[in-house]
Amino acid sequence: MLYVAAQAEAPRLIGSEDTLEQVYTWSTRENPKAGIYSDADMRVVGDQLIRPFAPDRNPGDRTLTHLRATIDALAPLAQDPARSSWSAAQTPGPLGEDSPLWLHGLHALVRHLDWVHAVFRDVPGASVTVQ
Repeated sequence: MLYVAAQAEAPRLIGSEDTLEQVYTWSTRENPKAGIYSDADMRVVGDQLIRPFAPDRNPGDRTLTHLRATIDALAPLAQDPARSSWSAAQTPGPLGEDSPLWLHGLHALVRHLDWVHAVFRDVPGASVTVQ
């Protein structure tokens, strides 16, 4: 989820006194860790994505600048075929379960986060929550 401080007049960190407005939300139906080979790399995804953007963290610690750093940290893992790859989707394909769709969940997630960053990076007071 992406939040902005409703009363922000200029870019600044938002705090508990601010009214937050949800401007974008997205739920993946697939597990972005499904094609990751090692447990260590799965932990990297959690360490880079889940914990830093947890809802209980200060919004000033969950900015789009932080999201950019996360994207840059996850991209090499998503692009390395020795560390992650395509896998069968959990969602059945158009022909049913006998013909599953294949996807690279981590690569798709990184690309989507890159889009979120590109669209919202100039929004004053924006912060990101990942659950």
